[in-house]
Amino acid sequence: MPEVEDGMGFAGLCATDASEERCWKELGERNAQLQEALALLEPYRWRPIETAPKMKNILLFAVSDLADDGRVRNWKMDTGYWHTNAECWNWAGSQVRKYDVQPTHWMPLPAPPERVALAEGRGE
Repeated sequence: MPEVEDGMGFAGLCATDASEERCWKELGERNAQLQEALALLEPYRWRPIETAPKMKNILLFAVSDLADDGRVRNWKMDTGYWHTNAECWNWAGSQVRKYDVQPTHWMPLPAPPERVALAEGRGE
């Protein structure tokens, strides 16, 4: 059987009685499923702040403190938008230029819950 990067071969990836051809087919099917799942997550990934839309509320993220080894020790995340007149990010109701910490990444806000789901949550 062909080996995968970690040198484990196909052990555990396919049924023990599967042929090499069947293993490749199963692996291809699993890869296709994984690619579909990743595509569903695409809207919810962090993106560089330079690509952020300037006309709507988004989720902003910034690292405010890094350890010497590069680990994040403190960070800030909140909703915000670009304030055109002030030419800066408005972050949780305050203009970001008042802070030393500037947003580095953004992601779209998720869609609001459906009205039916809200009513069910209140026991209606």
